[in-house]
Amino acid sequence: MALIKTGGEKEGSGCNQLLDMTKEQYQVYLQSPHWKQLRAEKWKRSHKRCGICGSKEQLQVHHMVYRQIYDVQLTDLRVLCDTCHETTHRLINAGRLDVRASETHNGWFQRTKTAVKMARGLRGNCFSGQ
Repeated sequence: MALIKTGGEKEGSGCNQLLDMTKEQYQVYLQSPHWKQLRAEKWKRSHKRCGICGSKEQLQVHHMVYRQIYDVQLTDLRVLCDTCHETTHRLINAGRLDVRASETHNGWFQRTKTAVKMARGLRGNCFSGQ
């Protein structure tokens, strides 16, 4: 069984953890009623906008924290457009965004939002709706 690397390492730190599951198992989870219910509720609460840039195009739900795969809470999730989601992972993988530095989801997300907006050259406030 391979580990899916999703980011940081510490539970409750506002960062992702390693999941002890294969990519195939993760894909099965994404088809589960549990995930579909959480995803639908997050869509509803997000006003169907990216939490970083406000885009309504090519949206997806991003996991900020993985405790146990079926122990996901709405606060663990953010709706992001493809570009902001990819930029977030690129910054984390490049070591330019230390998600372990925050102890709260909101702290992590504010740091992420600032870093992604800088990387994308975006300015000003955006609609977060989250």
